[in-house]
Amino acid sequence: MAERLAALLLAIALTALASPLRCAAASTPAGAVAKTLVKYRALMAALPKPPYMVFEYNEVRTGPTRMITAQHRVYRSKDGDQRNDTIAIDDSRLRPPRTQTYHHATWPYDADQFAVSEADYDVTFTGLAVVNGRKAYMYDAKRTTSAQFAIVQFALDPASGAPLRERYVASSSGCDGTGEIDFAQVGAYVLPSTVSAQCTIAGGEFKHVIRFSNYSFPAAIPQDVLHPSGSS
Repeated sequence: MAERLAALLLAIALTALASPLRCAAASTPAGAVAKTLVKYRALMAALPKPPYMVFEYNEVRTGPTRMITAQHRVYRSKDGDQRNDTIAIDDSRLRPPRTQTYHHATWPYDADQFAVSEADYDVTFTGLAVVNGRKAYMYDAKRTTSAQFAIVQFALDPASGAPLRERYVASSSGCDGTGEIDFAQVGAYVLPSTVSAQCTIAGGEFKHVIRFSNYSFPAAIPQDVLHPSGSS
């Protein structure tokens, strides 16, 4: 997981543009804090995932000299087959869309790919906050094992233990990056709503933000949709 996300930073150069998490001092029962963390870790250990899903995302990539925007529609199966249609670039519609197909057994934006495990992290409760209009318990995280990727702060829904926001750092031989991912409850699933990060490479700062929307969960996706003729 760490290697995939470090590679993501190198390949697409993320941005951290969401507003800061604001923690308020409050008298929160220690039992409630611990119980929420237990709920979160149980959810990450058995995270419900849709067998089929269709969604869209908009992305903005910026670098020292240029900015690119794009809109995509994605079809993904339970087996990891994925079709990505680029339907617009810089506000210009592509007709027909530019289609690429992949096989990724694990979706890198699944919430459990950002899990703060008891084995790898020391966690400290820091207070209450409001994240995207929802009450949240805030925690700082310190990774206890060496890795190129680490969560440094996260926000949980006290009722369900679901993650609302997680902040991370990532590094590689050519990139030092920071970023965050917001999650939302979509039906029975916890899915990303925004991913953002920034990365410095050779003195230049690169940023990328992805906003997900229009999730749907069909009973099946035909193979000729996932693997259209002529796609690469």
